[in-house]
Amino acid sequence: EKTRLTMAKKYPDGLKHTEESKNKMSVARSKQVFPRNDTKGEIILQDICKKNGIEFIKHKNFNLGFQRHQIDLFIEPNICLESDGDFWHANPNNYKRNGKTQTGHKPNKIMIKSKQKITRAKDRWKLDERITDELRKQGNVVLRFWESEIENNPEKCLQKIIKAIK
Repeated sequence: EKTRLTMAKKYPDGLKHTEESKNKMSVARSKQVFPRNDTKGEIILQDICKKNGIEFIKHKNFNLGFQRHQIDLFIEPNICLESDGDFWHANPNNYKRNGKTQTGHKPNKIMIKSKQKITRAKDRWKLDERITDELRKQGNVVLRFWESEIENNPEKCLQKIIKAIK
């Protein structure tokens, strides 16, 4: 309690981080892998690449200017592979999961709701598009696959990857 009161007196407007400390925290966070375990789509993509002798780096970090971002798989020199979860990235198309057809997400569907923010499907799409655009501006080829696409048609995904490599 005493420490908290001392800090309040020392920093009446709250503790402010310098640009240097913010950058250090950002770099440290960028080295953490989220989610901690690879998703099902990422694992299948990794297997596709391994079986076909395609070398890749998992969770390569990029500074996009507006945020840092980890690519699911990166193939040298400039190919970014993203496995977009059908739910978390709000697949707008009907898709098959576990043998059942799921209805695609509508633009105004609420995906995440918290006290601070409501995230709708269209917000997720805009963010994914912004990430893709920035990666391309940096000279990368970006291939995004829906998780259901990877699960249900891995050969089609492989052909797209091979085409990008050539």
